Amino acid sequence: MNFLHSLRNTAPPDLLITKTNPNGLSSHQTINTVTTFKYLGIIFDSKLCWNAHFHKVMANTTWWSTQVACLSKISGGMPLHHFCQLYNTVTIPAFTYATGVWYTNIRPSPMSKKCLGSVAVMKKLIPIQRYVAKLITRALNTTTGDILDAHANLLPIDLLFEKITFRATARISSLPPSHPLFAPACRAASRFVKRHCSSLHNIFGHLDLKSTKIETVLPTHRRPNYTPSFI
Repeated sequence: MNFLHSLRNTAPPDLLITKTNPNGLSSHQTINTVTTFKYLGIIFDSKLCWNAHFHKVMANTTWWSTQVACLSKISGGMPLHHFCQLYNTVTIPAFTYATGVWYTNIRPSPMSKKCLGSVAVMKKLIPIQRYVAKLITRALNTTTGDILDAHANLLPIDLLFEKITFRATARISSLPPSHPLFAPACRAASRFVKRHCSSLHNIFGHLDLKSTKIETVLPTHRRPNYTPSFI
């Protein structure tokens, strides 16, 4: 895969590799150019638009929500609080995997009334969570989604991704200097670039979390029967 410098560029042709064998003859191998590639569960495309991964997120959300919903039958199903716990522990980690890489926080645009960020995928995830919240609460079909989320003890989709992104940013900010991501994270947190933003620029720029604000607490050895004085 060759990542394009501009969205207007076209994909390059296939790569032809020529190798000279010990007998003096040449062998040719063609490497086909692909537009998408899956690496560590994340689908990258040549334009870095994450559209292919958005479809994977929607498919995972729908599939896991359907599987969990099969266990919520009124007759013979699991209790509602167990169903809610199953959704929080199985479905949510499935579709929020690697959120810090492909997700961009939703924010208002300074030039118009529209919002910027991963708005399209959020609008598609809201009806799916509303369906799950309706199964948890056994509410009517006409109940609004925010009321269902409140009674089902579920975070709204935008706040859920905001929480996960903040947690990932806090973990990156607390990395030791020996970690390979420490130097890139410090550079991304120092300034926000307007063009060619990386995932580190997005999570540090929109959350306004600086690595210098993270307090380092060194562990202290204590005996097993130690009792703190403030208890």
